[in-house]
Amino acid sequence: NEQFSLDEKKNFVPIIYGNIIDSVNVVFNAAINFRYKLSEENQKLARDIINAREINSSISKKIRKVIKDPAFVKTLSKASEIQLIDSALYYFSNLDRVSRDDYIPTDQDILMSRQQTTSVVEVWFKMEGLTFKVVDVGGQRNARRKWIHCFQDVTAVIFCTDLNGYDMQLREDIRVNRMHDSLDLFEQICNSPWFKNTNIILFLNKTDLFRNKLLTLKIPLTVCFEDYTGGFDYKTATNFVMNKFMKRNTNPDKVIYMHFTCATDTETFRPVFAAVKDMILREALQRSGMV
Repeated sequence: NEQFSLDEKKNFVPIIYGNIIDSVNVVFNAAINFRYKLSEENQKLARDIINAREINSSISKKIRKVIKDPAFVKTLSKASEIQLIDSALYYFSNLDRVSRDDYIPTDQDILMSRQQTTSVVEVWFKMEGLTFKVVDVGGQRNARRKWIHCFQDVTAVIFCTDLNGYDMQLREDIRVNRMHDSLDLFEQICNSPWFKNTNIILFLNKTDLFRNKLLTLKIPLTVCFEDYTGGFDYKTATNFVMNKFMKRNTNPDKVIYMHFTCATDTETFRPVFAAVKDMILREALQRSGMV
């Protein structure tokens, strides 16, 4: 229940600025690749935005003008084909607030921010008198060999994958579907000798974006799984994806705790985290011989 301190919130300001500027950059360059031409004026404004260091009122006005350009809008409609962060539209819709001189990020702004993990990062935090250590590893393909053998003694492995990645490609290799890559990595983790006796917590995350793609945008799950026959039914689709992951586990004795999550929704995520906390605590007590 602890809130971000003022200093912690201020530390996220440059990250959020970077997310917005990078989003404009990604869409602008994608428009060029798609041969969608922005107006000459908006091309110049886009370059000014890309070279900016912060989001002030002047840059905000330029962004608002550029994102209304028909070529920019058309490119945004193909978001799944470009490497655009999920929170781009959220930040574009909050430019007036973000560009204020006295801007302090809200909790939601922070949760929506993205910072690529390229190394191993340790985070310690306390919850209800208990101290937890979470080790965040580089998810990029070229970093996996660096960490998989380092954590054979952890209490649990939390594997988080984006449900909405079913129609998207990897940033590192556009030939590889994100969901397929995630399934392959999950299989590798589940059946690794390093994690033979380690429980796995599977978060099928971004349920809100998955629901939107499936029910509103009508992007069929068959673009990822040709054997899927459930149409646009949300429950059928989520259960299908869940079973795809569960089948990758070849160890009948391994326990996998699966949760459908929306990590940016703190209220719905709270009971999920409570359940995870209880599981980790039970496992730690069992390993210590206290249970």
